[in-house]
Amino acid sequence: IDVLLDTGNGDCISLNKSLDIKEISNNDSNNIAIAFYNSNMFSSRQRKDSLIELYYLKINSLMMGNLEIKNVTAINNNYYDGRNLIGMEFLKNFIVTIDWIHSNIYLKPIKEINLFTNNSSYGFSCYKSKGVIKVDYVIKNSLAEKNGIKSGDEIIKINGTDANEVDKITINMINSYEVSDKELILTFKNKPSNICLVKELILK
Repeated sequence: IDVLLDTGNGDCISLNKSLDIKEISNNDSNNIAIAFYNSNMFSSRQRKDSLIELYYLKINSLMMGNLEIKNVTAINNNYYDGRNLIGMEFLKNFIVTIDWIHSNIYLKPIKEINLFTNNSSYGFSCYKSKGVIKVDYVIKNSLAEKNGIKSGDEIIKINGTDANEVDKITINMINSYEVSDKELILTFKNKPSNICLVKELILK
């Protein structure tokens, strides 16, 4: 896998759309989970919403140079044409040495780590902009989807805290793939009641 180190990407490994997801799905659909993302929700110029599918994949073996990583979960962005991405969340599991002169990066795994083999999620991700929190994408068949949460929904309170007072640590906690037993109580704009969520495994 040829990858781009993206310091702004907090996810695990993100694969571009050159991956043939249909072939993988036909061979082993149990190792794939789908999320729905609204590509137009950041722009008021678009007349119609456009839902794009993201795929979580359980990969048996992944080679990066001479390093083999087994049983890792990756994300496939079927709308993205660029380089495959590795973000800072992934790199925290390694001792990283950067050879600037020869443009090489060496990764030495830290012992007894969990390289995204048990990714868990509240069933959605969110972002905060100008004091407003909105749902980014929603995972199919998750508790979030079953409770009617959709991409673009506005969250006005998280665990009783108003959206404009919610800090970055809380947003990162919600979007993190780490296993947690912390309950999440959400209040949405234009939804009659609060929604309580717990983290579930994305791929069982």
